[in-house]
Amino acid sequence: MLTAKSELSDKVAGLDFGADDYLTKPFLTPELLARLRALVRRSYQIPDGELRFADIRLHKDSSTLWCEQNSVRLSEKELRILEYLIANQGRILTREQLAAKIWGYDNEAEYNNVEVYMSFARKKLSFVGSKAEIKAIRGVGYEYTGVWRRGAGAAVPARVVFGRTYRLSVGGKLPAPKTVYF
Repeated sequence: MLTAKSELSDKVAGLDFGADDYLTKPFLTPELLARLRALVRRSYQIPDGELRFADIRLHKDSSTLWCEQNSVRLSEKELRILEYLIANQGRILTREQLAAKIWGYDNEAEYNNVEVYMSFARKKLSFVGSKAEIKAIRGVGYEYTGVWRRGAGAAVPARVVFGRTYRLSVGGKLPAPKTVYF
């Protein structure tokens, strides 16, 4: 985020709302370039080839989606879509963001490719018995949500917002946040 707002509260709010970095004006070009290089270096990577969210495990090396003892092979696009959704869990991603990330900016993909591959990904999640969902937000994009398991098979609906998991209460209101690591 590049802005003229330099108060501590502005910086905290910007970072809490999803900014990877916060640079205030005036700035020096070498500092901006160094920050951009740092962002590229720490681009999203899956540690040890496995990514976990809610009740699923995504193995990048074997292109396999696991939920408990069930597994299914994924196509390259399905793997990249699920990886991107998990990396941005709880955030609403637009069709344009997904198309640019999965197919690239200079793609010749059809208009409905994102919808088609979202359908494939949903079917694979359902096939392995996952409670995680890819929700379509009409006119906006897609959101990936999951279920946080605790105890002996108990499941609590959860929504991950900016890296924090909120358990939904009976009234649908969000209680105090509880950070959960998957």
